[in-house]
Amino acid sequence: MKSKFMNRLRVAALSVAATSAVAQEAEPPVAVQTEGMPVYLRVRIEKKAQQGVTELRRFLDSTKHIHGLRVEFVVKPGEYRTLAQAREENRKLAELGK
Repeated sequence: MKSKFMNRLRVAALSVAATSAVAQEAEPPVAVQTEGMPVYLRVRIEKKAQQGVTELRRFLDSTKHIHGLRVEFVVKPGEYRTLAQAREENRKLAELGK
């Protein structure tokens, strides 16, 4: 009885470890322009930008009714290519998931 339990426990532990190892790769940081914004908002935007364009987009989408900001307004002009690439990658991943 103990061996079955221990085997199941090992399998569960290995599956959790494998799942976390396959987790999404970290996206490169995105350069943002936060001049003139309140300090608390600037800190939050810069923190999300360090996590990548997807996290930045999620944050801005969830707070768009509060702050009225869009990704296109916050990301520096030289980073639009990165934004377009991220959108394309997200679209491809969504198609693969269907």
